[in-house]
Amino acid sequence: MLPSREVFWHISFHGLLYPLALIVIVLFIYGFYRRAKLWAAGQPHEVSGSLGQRLKLLLTYGVAQGRVLKEIYPGLMHLFMYLGFLLLFIGTLIVSFDYDVWELILGMGSFLTGNFYLIFSLTLEIAGGVAILGVLIAFFRRYIQKPARLNNEPDNLISLIWLLIILLSGFFVEGARIASTHPQWAHWSLIGSFVSTIFVSDAKSWHRLLWWTHMFISMGFIVYIPFSRMKHLIISPMNIYLRDLKPVGELAAIDIENSEVFGAAKITDFTWKHLLDLEACTSCGRCQDQCPAFASQKPLSPKKLILDLDNYLNEKGDLVRKRSLPEAEPPLTGSVVQAEEIWACTTCGACVEACPVFINHIDKIVELRRDRVLMEGDFPAELNQTFRGMENNFNPWGIGFASRADWAEDLKIKRLDKGEKAEYLWFVGCAGSFDERAKKVSRAFAKILEFAHVDVGIFGSEEKCCGETARRLGNEYLAQTLMEMNIELFNSADVKKIITTCPHCYNTLKNEYPQFGGHYEVIHSSELLANLFRSGKIKLKQNSKKVTFHDSCYLGRYNKIYQQPRDVLNALSANGIIEMEHNREKSFCCGAGGGRMWQEETIGVRINHLRTEEVVDSGAEIVASACPYCLTMLGDGLKDLGKDEQVQAYDIIELTAMSLDEE
Repeated sequence: MLPSREVFWHISFHGLLYPLALIVIVLFIYGFYRRAKLWAAGQPHEVSGSLGQRLKLLLTYGVAQGRVLKEIYPGLMHLFMYLGFLLLFIGTLIVSFDYDVWELILGMGSFLTGNFYLIFSLTLEIAGGVAILGVLIAFFRRYIQKPARLNNEPDNLISLIWLLIILLSGFFVEGARIASTHPQWAHWSLIGSFVSTIFVSDAKSWHRLLWWTHMFISMGFIVYIPFSRMKHLIISPMNIYLRDLKPVGELAAIDIENSEVFGAAKITDFTWKHLLDLEACTSCGRCQDQCPAFASQKPLSPKKLILDLDNYLNEKGDLVRKRSLPEAEPPLTGSVVQAEEIWACTTCGACVEACPVFINHIDKIVELRRDRVLMEGDFPAELNQTFRGMENNFNPWGIGFASRADWAEDLKIKRLDKGEKAEYLWFVGCAGSFDERAKKVSRAFAKILEFAHVDVGIFGSEEKCCGETARRLGNEYLAQTLMEMNIELFNSADVKKIITTCPHCYNTLKNEYPQFGGHYEVIHSSELLANLFRSGKIKLKQNSKKVTFHDSCYLGRYNKIYQQPRDVLNALSANGIIEMEHNREKSFCCGAGGGRMWQEETIGVRINHLRTEEVVDSGAEIVASACPYCLTMLGDGLKDLGKDEQVQAYDIIELTAMSLDEE
């Protein structure tokens, strides 16, 4: 029979612990219920993809920390805390099941015995030590090193201190237990055994006091999670599981005919998934580190933009939950986010690529732009000419549309607009048709296609701008008008396959035209060149000059085309490619995307200058690109820095044409 003190302990243990645990669970669920009510106030959003696809995402990036570990130092720090607490939590559940279910309810003897218990104890010991190490590294990083990308809010300090107290108190509980029972396995618990030496008398009482203290502190933290930045412990894995499975480069379409509101003037104009994105932010700053606008001293920080919107969402929480934001509420742009921020974005996708929890910053920026352009007519003055050019002449240069095919007058290219048939439509694009530098690339590509006997035709003056520029600038109405005109044209000629030389056209035709019924096989010129070389349809003579390659954002990050351009360059370069520091998925933007090609860059440093400096530092004699915008920006950058004689900028099409072995 148990002594009276032991009976009291067991009664109090179960009589207090489980009601307390129930209260904690209710408060925890209530906290996230209130957050879910915030998201529910957003507009509808369709979640696509199978359960299997989403579970794979969750396991790869949520459980296995796939993107977190791309940066070793902060990645390991986070892994230590995450893995340590996860194992300790699992261990707590096992101990509770063993004591409460296995022993008391089922009447079985404890299964935590023998070698299994020794391994179990050692695992938890290591987990606790690793978690403490992770917390200490976090303290050192935040408050000693102080990297610029991290915000040190009171919430961060409270969370770290709280976590450290939970871990340390857990070891004190273990030490008191060892001191009171003197188990044979004590030597397996290195930290616990060391701590046990503190308790020289009345260790059992200390154990119980410390156990309850540890439990109260731990349960308090669980309640704290949904009401603090620590909410990301639950919301970030949710966001990974619910991430968009559509192509990264695909913007959502607006139902122009049936929508009353275009873009986001109010926080509730965003979809529920946009609002979940805001809540999922861990404030790690990786997006800010990769942002070319931020690096060039523009007013945009993708991290700050997300956090500002999230703070506003929570500040207006009760009104949002009741869906009763006043009509007079100031628009987001100008009150929460400044206009200079949304117009500084190049839509390069570096922020999206870097985010460990798959937040899409760009779609929020485009929604804010849509509101400004379509609802308010409030946008940078220089875009008036750009929009007029696309409205009147179907190109952002505003050059007469009748001259669209003048660059090809003396070339033998089939004209689909004149009833000729071809296997491929070559969608030349606005740059390839009107920009003097890009027209040279078009002529070089025509030479290659003729040499390789590729059956291709163009639409000439009937071709319209693909709509990409208008769409990224927020002018969805104009973009859809251009897209629908092209789709009607393509379908009239029974087009099935399309070749493009511009990644912006490629991304739009491939990923966004299907939204409006335009389903085509779309191939970028770099893919075609690689295929022609591999199949032996073209042979290349090697050049001894040192070559580096600039990855276009829309070709690389958006569509994962990294290797094909390199295959071509490696074939024609005797020395292979010199890679710049920022390459492939971490390539640095040229500065022209997102409609920035048509806006003045008057704040901070020019983005193309930063990229050009990296080109020069690589020691290359030639910088190759596969995008007309990039080619222009790199060429201008080399001239501006006085390096145009030292380094020459070419499209890989031009380099291929110059290296053709015509024998």
